[in-house]
Amino acid sequence: MLKRLFFLVAIVIPALNLYAQKIDSVRKQEAPKEVKKDRFTLLVYTRTISDAHSKFRFDQNIVPNFRVTPWLRMELGIRQGEQTNNGAAYNHYKVELQSKTLFQRLRLVTRMSQDIVRYGSPTYTRTNFLFIAETKHPISRKFDAVLNIGYMFSYQKNNTLQAEPIAGGSNNNHGIYKVGIRYKLRKGYLEGVLGTYDVFNPYALQQPFAQVSCDYELFNGGTLYSYFRYQYDKSIGTPFNDFLGLGVKFRILK
Repeated sequence: MLKRLFFLVAIVIPALNLYAQKIDSVRKQEAPKEVKKDRFTLLVYTRTISDAHSKFRFDQNIVPNFRVTPWLRMELGIRQGEQTNNGAAYNHYKVELQSKTLFQRLRLVTRMSQDIVRYGSPTYTRTNFLFIAETKHPISRKFDAVLNIGYMFSYQKNNTLQAEPIAGGSNNNHGIYKVGIRYKLRKGYLEGVLGTYDVFNPYALQQPFAQVSCDYELFNGGTLYSYFRYQYDKSIGTPFNDFLGLGVKFRILK
Protein backbone atom coordinates (compact mmCIF):
# COMPACT_ATOMS: atom_id res chain seq x y z
CA MET A 1 0.00 0.00 0.00
CA LEU A 2 2.86 2.37 0.85
CA LYS A 3 4.45 1.97 -2.58
CA ARG A 4 1.07 2.74 -4.16
CA LEU A 5 0.84 5.89 -2.06
CA PHE A 6 4.34 6.93 -3.07
CA PHE A 7 3.62 6.55 -6.78
CA LEU A 8 0.21 8.21 -6.35
CA VAL A 9 1.91 11.30 -4.94
CA ALA A 10 4.36 11.21 -7.83
CA ILE A 11 1.31 11.55 -10.10
CA VAL A 12 -0.50 14.11 -7.92
CA ILE A 13 2.42 16.59 -7.85
CA PRO A 14 2.46 17.13 -11.65
CA ALA A 15 -1.35 17.40 -11.59
CA LEU A 16 -1.19 20.13 -8.95
CA ASN A 17 1.50 21.83 -11.01
CA LEU A 18 -0.80 21.98 -14.04
CA TYR A 19 -3.55 23.46 -11.89
CA ALA A 20 -1.17 26.05 -10.46
CA GLN A 21 0.02 26.89 -13.97
CA LYS A 22 -3.52 27.88 -14.90
CA ILE A 23 -3.85 30.01 -11.77
CA ASP A 24 -0.48 31.65 -12.40
CA SER A 25 -1.38 32.46 -15.99
CA VAL A 26 -4.36 34.45 -14.69
CA ARG A 27 -2.29 36.26 -12.05
CA LYS A 28 1.00 36.64 -13.91
CA GLN A 29 0.72 40.42 -14.12
CA GLU A 30 0.04 40.70 -10.37
CA ALA A 31 2.58 38.14 -9.09
CA PRO A 32 6.30 38.88 -8.79
CA LYS A 33 8.56 37.06 -11.21
CA GLU A 34 10.07 33.84 -9.88
CA VAL A 35 13.83 33.41 -10.15
CA LYS A 36 14.54 30.97 -12.95
CA LYS A 37 16.30 27.86 -11.67
CA ASP A 38 19.15 26.08 -13.42
CA ARG A 39 18.31 23.08 -15.55
CA PHE A 40 20.98 20.91 -13.91
CA THR A 41 23.03 21.33 -10.73
CA LEU A 42 25.45 19.02 -8.96
CA LEU A 43 26.06 19.26 -5.21
CA VAL A 44 29.22 17.54 -3.90
CA TYR A 45 29.98 17.70 -0.19
CA THR A 46 31.54 15.89 2.76
CA ARG A 47 30.33 15.55 6.33
CA THR A 48 32.26 15.04 9.55
CA ILE A 49 30.11 13.62 12.37
CA SER A 50 31.04 13.41 16.03
CA ASP A 51 28.75 11.66 18.53
CA ALA A 52 28.34 12.31 22.25
CA HIS A 53 31.20 9.88 22.99
CA SER A 54 33.61 11.72 20.63
CA LYS A 55 33.55 8.92 18.07
CA PHE A 56 33.91 10.15 14.50
CA ARG A 57 32.55 9.08 11.15
CA PHE A 58 32.76 10.68 7.72
CA ASP A 59 30.81 10.51 4.49
CA GLN A 60 30.91 11.77 0.93
CA ASN A 61 27.76 12.91 -0.85
CA ILE A 62 26.78 13.50 -4.48
CA VAL A 63 23.40 15.11 -5.16
CA PRO A 64 22.37 15.93 -8.76
CA ASN A 65 19.23 17.98 -9.30
CA PHE A 66 17.66 18.44 -12.73
CA ARG A 67 14.53 19.74 -14.39
CA VAL A 68 12.21 17.06 -15.74
CA THR A 69 9.53 19.46 -16.97
CA PRO A 70 9.06 23.22 -16.48
CA TRP A 71 6.93 22.30 -13.45
CA LEU A 72 8.79 19.32 -11.98
CA ARG A 73 12.34 18.60 -10.82
CA MET A 74 14.06 15.40 -9.71
CA GLU A 75 16.84 15.15 -7.15
CA LEU A 76 18.96 12.03 -6.63
CA GLY A 77 21.49 11.39 -3.89
CA ILE A 78 24.27 8.92 -3.09
CA ARG A 79 26.16 8.79 0.22
CA GLN A 80 29.19 6.69 1.16
CA GLY A 81 30.01 6.61 4.88
CA GLU A 82 33.06 5.42 6.75
CA GLN A 83 34.49 5.11 10.24
CA THR A 84 38.15 5.11 11.29
CA ASN A 85 38.43 1.31 10.96
CA ASN A 86 35.55 0.69 8.58
CA GLY A 87 35.69 2.12 5.07
CA ALA A 88 32.17 0.92 4.18
CA ALA A 89 30.24 1.68 7.35
CA TYR A 90 27.05 2.78 5.60
CA ASN A 91 25.48 3.72 2.28
CA HIS A 92 22.46 5.91 1.64
CA TYR A 93 20.64 6.86 -1.52
CA LYS A 94 17.50 8.80 -2.32
CA VAL A 95 15.07 9.61 -5.14
CA GLU A 96 13.09 12.82 -4.79
CA LEU A 97 10.49 14.73 -6.80
CA GLN A 98 10.06 18.49 -6.30
CA SER A 99 7.27 20.63 -7.66
CA LYS A 100 7.83 24.11 -8.99
CA THR A 101 6.96 26.80 -6.47
CA LEU A 102 3.17 27.01 -6.41
CA PHE A 103 1.35 30.28 -5.72
CA GLN A 104 4.78 31.94 -5.18
CA ARG A 105 5.23 30.28 -1.75
CA LEU A 106 4.55 26.54 -1.68
CA ARG A 107 6.66 23.63 -2.93
CA LEU A 108 5.63 19.96 -2.65
CA VAL A 109 8.26 17.28 -2.18
CA THR A 110 8.07 13.49 -2.11
CA ARG A 111 11.17 11.44 -1.30
CA MET A 112 12.25 7.83 -0.92
CA SER A 113 15.54 7.32 0.92
CA GLN A 114 17.35 4.08 1.68
CA ASP A 115 19.78 3.45 4.56
CA ILE A 116 22.14 0.46 4.53
CA VAL A 117 24.04 0.46 7.84
CA ARG A 118 26.92 -1.98 8.47
CA TYR A 119 28.35 -0.59 11.71
CA GLY A 120 27.02 -1.19 15.19
CA SER A 121 24.76 -4.02 16.24
CA PRO A 122 22.45 -4.95 14.71
CA THR A 123 23.20 -4.01 11.13
CA TYR A 124 20.05 -2.98 9.29
CA THR A 125 18.30 -1.69 6.20
CA ARG A 126 15.77 1.13 6.50
CA THR A 127 13.49 2.68 3.87
CA ASN A 128 11.92 6.10 4.40
CA PHE A 129 9.03 7.61 2.44
CA LEU A 130 8.61 11.37 3.00
CA PHE A 131 5.80 13.71 1.91
CA ILE A 132 6.48 17.40 2.58
CA ALA A 133 4.97 20.84 2.01
CA GLU A 134 7.71 23.50 2.05
CA THR A 135 6.90 27.20 2.33
CA LYS A 136 8.78 30.49 2.59
CA HIS A 137 7.05 33.63 3.85
CA PRO A 138 8.67 37.06 3.43
CA ILE A 139 9.10 38.94 6.70
CA SER A 140 11.00 41.89 5.26
CA ARG A 141 13.19 42.69 2.26
CA LYS A 142 16.05 40.65 3.75
CA PHE A 143 14.32 38.01 5.91
CA ASP A 144 12.14 35.01 5.05
CA ALA A 145 10.43 32.61 7.44
CA VAL A 146 10.92 28.91 6.58
CA LEU A 147 7.90 26.77 7.53
CA ASN A 148 8.02 23.16 6.32
CA ILE A 149 5.84 20.30 7.50
CA GLY A 150 5.24 16.73 6.38
CA TYR A 151 4.87 13.08 7.28
CA MET A 152 7.12 10.04 6.92
CA PHE A 153 6.70 6.28 6.75
CA SER A 154 9.80 4.36 7.81
CA TYR A 155 10.44 0.60 7.70
CA GLN A 156 13.45 -1.21 9.13
CA LYS A 157 14.75 -4.79 8.94
CA ASN A 158 17.58 -5.77 11.25
CA ASN A 159 20.45 -8.03 10.18
CA THR A 160 19.51 -7.40 6.55
CA LEU A 161 21.56 -5.42 4.03
CA GLN A 162 19.74 -4.78 0.76
CA ALA A 163 19.60 -1.99 -1.78
CA GLU A 164 15.94 -2.48 -2.73
CA PRO A 165 13.30 -0.49 -0.83
CA ILE A 166 11.45 -2.45 1.85
CA ALA A 167 7.91 -2.08 3.19
CA GLY A 168 8.02 -4.55 6.08
CA GLY A 169 9.68 -5.16 9.41
CA SER A 170 9.40 -2.66 12.24
CA ASN A 171 7.93 0.70 11.34
CA ASN A 172 8.27 4.20 12.77
CA ASN A 173 5.80 6.63 11.20
CA HIS A 174 5.54 10.22 12.38
CA GLY A 175 5.41 13.88 11.38
CA ILE A 176 8.46 15.82 10.25
CA TYR A 177 9.20 19.54 10.20
CA LYS A 178 11.76 22.27 9.59
CA VAL A 179 11.23 25.85 10.76
CA GLY A 180 13.54 28.83 10.86
CA ILE A 181 14.70 32.15 9.43
CA ARG A 182 16.65 32.89 6.23
CA TYR A 183 18.67 36.07 5.75
CA LYS A 184 19.34 36.96 2.12
CA LEU A 185 22.87 37.98 1.14
CA ARG A 186 23.92 39.63 -2.10
CA LYS A 187 25.16 36.29 -3.49
CA GLY A 188 23.58 33.76 -1.19
CA TYR A 189 21.94 33.40 2.20
CA LEU A 190 22.38 32.54 5.87
CA GLU A 191 19.80 30.28 7.49
CA GLY A 192 19.02 29.06 11.00
CA VAL A 193 16.53 26.21 11.46
CA LEU A 194 15.16 23.64 13.86
CA GLY A 195 13.97 20.42 12.30
CA THR A 196 13.86 16.68 11.80
CA TYR A 197 14.85 16.30 8.12
CA ASP A 198 17.28 17.75 5.60
CA VAL A 199 18.90 16.56 2.33
CA PHE A 200 18.88 12.79 2.90
CA ASN A 201 17.35 11.04 5.90
CA PRO A 202 14.78 12.08 8.51
CA TYR A 203 15.49 12.09 12.24
CA ALA A 204 13.34 10.80 15.08
CA LEU A 205 11.03 13.40 16.63
CA GLN A 206 12.77 13.01 20.00
CA GLN A 207 16.19 13.62 18.37
CA PRO A 208 15.80 16.80 16.27
CA PHE A 209 18.52 19.26 15.34
CA ALA A 210 19.41 22.94 15.33
CA GLN A 211 21.36 24.05 12.26
CA VAL A 212 23.11 27.10 10.88
CA SER A 213 23.89 27.01 7.14
CA CYS A 214 25.36 29.28 4.50
CA ASP A 215 25.14 29.20 0.72
CA TYR A 216 27.33 31.75 -1.06
CA GLU A 217 28.40 32.12 -4.69
CA LEU A 218 32.17 31.58 -4.87
CA PHE A 219 32.55 31.93 -8.63
CA ASN A 220 30.41 31.90 -11.75
CA GLY A 221 28.86 28.44 -11.73
CA GLY A 222 29.90 27.44 -8.20
CA THR A 223 28.27 28.04 -4.80
CA LEU A 224 29.63 27.27 -1.34
CA TYR A 225 27.46 24.78 0.56
CA SER A 226 28.13 24.64 4.31
CA TYR A 227 26.41 23.98 7.60
CA PHE A 228 26.90 23.11 11.25
CA ARG A 229 24.21 20.89 12.77
CA TYR A 230 23.72 20.14 16.44
CA GLN A 231 21.49 17.12 17.03
CA TYR A 232 20.20 16.59 20.55
CA ASP A 233 18.47 13.80 22.42
CA LYS A 234 15.06 14.89 23.78
CA SER A 235 16.47 17.98 25.51
CA ILE A 236 18.56 20.62 23.72
CA GLY A 237 21.08 20.35 26.56
CA THR A 238 21.71 16.64 25.83
CA PRO A 239 24.02 16.36 22.79
CA PHE A 240 23.63 13.43 20.40
CA ASN A 241 25.63 14.24 17.23
CA ASP A 242 27.48 17.19 15.75
CA PHE A 243 27.69 17.53 11.95
CA LEU A 244 29.95 19.71 9.85
CA GLY A 245 29.04 19.77 6.15
CA LEU A 246 31.17 21.46 3.49
CA GLY A 247 31.01 21.34 -0.29
CA VAL A 248 30.24 23.07 -3.57
CA LYS A 249 27.12 23.20 -5.73
CA PHE A 250 27.96 23.41 -9.43
CA ARG A 251 25.59 24.87 -12.00
CA ILE A 252 26.09 22.57 -14.98
CA LEU A 253 23.24 23.72 -17.25
CA LYS A 254 21.50 27.08 -16.85
